[in-house]
Amino acid sequence: MGYGFSTCHEEYTKSKEPVLILNDDKHSLSIPGKTGTIHNECPWNFAKGCSWNAIYVAFEIPEYIVNGIDNVTLINTFTNKKVHVKVKKQVNGDKENNNDFTICVPPMYWYENILQLFIFHEYWLSNGATNIVYYYHSTSSDVMKLLKYYKNLKLATLIPYKSLPKSDQVDPNKSVYRYGHTSGINDCLQRFNSKYVSILDVDEFIYVFGNNDIPNKVYNFINNVFSSHNQYSAISFAHHGYDINNEVFDGTFDFLKNISIYSRGGPPKFVVRQKRILVVTSHIIAKPSSFVKKTVS
Repeated sequence: MGYGFSTCHEEYTKSKEPVLILNDDKHSLSIPGKTGTIHNECPWNFAKGCSWNAIYVAFEIPEYIVNGIDNVTLINTFTNKKVHVKVKKQVNGDKENNNDFTICVPPMYWYENILQLFIFHEYWLSNGATNIVYYYHSTSSDVMKLLKYYKNLKLATLIPYKSLPKSDQVDPNKSVYRYGHTSGINDCLQRFNSKYVSILDVDEFIYVFGNNDIPNKVYNFINNVFSSHNQYSAISFAHHGYDINNEVFDGTFDFLKNISIYSRGGPPKFVVRQKRILVVTSHIIAKPSSFVKKTVS
């Protein structure tokens, strides 16, 4: 899988013939790619004024050559251009690691709420997250210091998310929603070999009711559900809100003990089995495999 950006060309979104082709000279293979928009529509209905949209390309590479790929050529039959690519490393392979539960944070831009970030990060560390990944475009210096603090403790992974290339004639950064965050979160989904993955902004939490003194409560809940139902590929959590009484701030974090949680309409969040999902958005599994999604309230 690969992710990028394009204006709305039917050649990328509706063409029945492959537009992108991967040539592997080492194995004398030519592999057609399947392309489409991550949001299944172009332009995206949520941001119709944005002419640049996130797209994906998928190549079905035979298993017997995966570990041997080092140099490939990508051919675009629409633009009649090609580019040579050196494969530096493979991601999402079979190599075992300790990432049981990865949290992917969409690209942060102009972000400065250090208290919110601290609460988010500590909450997920206490609920079983083994890798919290932050894509960042621009933050305050204090936020970056906190992120680097967690990184130095090996409690966070930081990935810079730069602006798109531009020319004197075209600047896609002026017409792409949230810096193309959906390409970022799908990159995170595929980049790390993790048992479970969730896509969450820093103001979003998955809460499991019950004894709050249980360590790793959220991880234990999702692990029990998936272990009991091998056919599930994802768990979808209903949308709730919470209120904090800002009159009880006293320099401690005791105010977090008295949060009011209430039901409200809104898009859900999910936790997925990483190897069973192809494409996601912030709230929707856009391209699942042939497994089942479980919804919980």
